[in-house]
Amino acid sequence: MKFKRLLMPILEEAIKEFPAVFIAGARQVGKSTLVMEISDNYVTFDDINAYLSAKNDPVRFINTLKIPVVLDEVQKVPEIFNVLKQKIDENKKANQFLLTGSINLLRFSNVKESLTGRLIIFDLFPLSIYEILNQNGNLIENLFSGKFLGQKSSQPIDIFNFIFKGGFPEVHKIRNDKMRYIWLSSYISTYLEKDVMEFGEVRNIDKFLNLIHILASYSGNILNKSKLSQTTGIDNKTLDYYLNLLQLIYQITVLRPFSQNIGKRFIKSPKIYLNDTGLLCYLLGISSKDEMLLSSHIGMVLETFVFNELLKHSKYSLFPVEIYFYRTFDKREIDFIVKYKNELIAIEVKNKETVSEKDFKNIKEIKGILKYGIVFYNGIKVLPFDKNLYAVPLKSIFNCFYDRLSCLD
Repeated sequence: MKFKRLLMPILEEAIKEFPAVFIAGARQVGKSTLVMEISDNYVTFDDINAYLSAKNDPVRFINTLKIPVVLDEVQKVPEIFNVLKQKIDENKKANQFLLTGSINLLRFSNVKESLTGRLIIFDLFPLSIYEILNQNGNLIENLFSGKFLGQKSSQPIDIFNFIFKGGFPEVHKIRNDKMRYIWLSSYISTYLEKDVMEFGEVRNIDKFLNLIHILASYSGNILNKSKLSQTTGIDNKTLDYYLNLLQLIYQITVLRPFSQNIGKRFIKSPKIYLNDTGLLCYLLGISSKDEMLLSSHIGMVLETFVFNELLKHSKYSLFPVEIYFYRTFDKREIDFIVKYKNELIAIEVKNKETVSEKDFKNIKEIKGILKYGIVFYNGIKVLPFDKNLYAVPLKSIFNCFYDRLSCLD
């Protein structure tokens, strides 16, 4: 099963312009598969021979490489970064090094100093629903252009299979729920735990893994560090370190609150989201789509899904995108505020098949600064509720048409 990644055309343009390109993302999101479509001159530092060679003599290792080259999992051998800097400074021609890594290298000051201004960086996340269906386009751009208004009415479709499975490519090759559950369990022990022990100073791995399970129940909620510290038995300093580590390896995203000066007092605490709904369901103990639909967690799983789709498409957009959530001190809440080319859209996510005026209550309070206010719901029609306020079916905005849905079953 092959997936057309939305990053590919952007990546192909970037390697024509820059000497080095770095693709960062969690384990098993498809980085290696993506870069091997571009070049067959591929070296991975998961290979013990390549690892030892580069570790022991990074200068010789880099100098003997045939250029252009793909270097996979480069975070394992930070010794090569100064050598890469020298090579690029000597010859700034495009398309020399295509790098991948499972951690955000630029959070390391020594790496940042070595490579700043010498490479361009892309984040790769688990598959979006567009990629599962092999469709082109960008969700962010479609929202701001108003393309969702032109969607025709149709019967409801089931996107919950995708939400339950999540976006790891390997998961979509597995037909059996039990085997998917086992794969996700192995992901925690084989990849996540390994990366944490390799790149982080985790003194108590059991507490760290317990934190991950507890964070699953926080996805889509305000991050209350004091409560989380009490629940996990992890002190505040260590908790901050663990949360930063989980961001470093692309397992969670911390979402900042909206704070524009519009006469409101906004909270300062962030929200937290897991970066994959399949992994989220596993951590919540949900083992089937039907179980997910009956779960008390369905609302937060759906909100996490919408956030992840917005996040993925924001990374592949033509222009910078900023995503926030909205919450005032008097508890007025809006799930997402999206900023694109100095315009704003407010988005609410509702796990319901009908929408009323009440669902737009908080959006209406700020509609004067919005291009659109949107409530995603499980219905079948785009419905206007006021000027530039619309109820929008999830299936409509994700372009999920009936003749393309076999892969979601």
